[in-house]
Amino acid sequence: SAKIPVVSAIGHETDFTISDFVADLRAPTPSAAAELVVPSKNELKRRHEDIFSKLKSNIWQHIEKQRYILEQVSKSLVDPKRKVQDLRLKTDDFTTRLTKLLLNHIIQQREKYKLWKDLLYINKPLGYVAKLYERLANLSSKLFILNNILLNSKRSLLRETTGRLNVLNPTAILKRGYSITRTIPEAAVVKTAHSVSIGQNLEVMLAKGKLVVNVHKKK
Repeated sequence: SAKIPVVSAIGHETDFTISDFVADLRAPTPSAAAELVVPSKNELKRRHEDIFSKLKSNIWQHIEKQRYILEQVSKSLVDPKRKVQDLRLKTDDFTTRLTKLLLNHIIQQREKYKLWKDLLYINKPLGYVAKLYERLANLSSKLFILNNILLNSKRSLLRETTGRLNVLNPTAILKRGYSITRTIPEAAVVKTAHSVSIGQNLEVMLAKGKLVVNVHKKK
């Protein structure tokens, strides 16, 4: 349980001694024990260089890590003026959106109010009757106009048809001084002089009255 290590280095022995079994390290000679206990200068220098290299590397890694953290913190920090400007832009945007929402709400409420007003007006009996009366008056006016147009058209057609019938009416022809001659008793209309004989009696129809004539001569 000793804190100081024990090295057994009797040297030139032919057998093991008790100290060899209880020592922390056994060397064949004192010189070998010195070499085992005390490292060489080159080994110490190499170990020193390794430790210095590792320490230097750790220091640079620590510096780079702290530099990275500093850069991240610097990026997260915002200029107060820029922060105020961003807040002002957000406030303006919020105000614009809120104003637009309020205007849309007002327009919707106005449209609903107008719709309710129209529905109330339509559902009122007096308003409904007045609307029907107005519609009836419009229809009556249109019907009167259409009736006059149709009546005038029929009157014009009647006058035109009457004129045509008067032109074709035999009585109208007789009134203009013409006459119709027919045979007796066949009542066949005489169209040419060759269709009658000398001494044959004929009936002459005038505009007023009839004549019975006898053929004395043909030309």
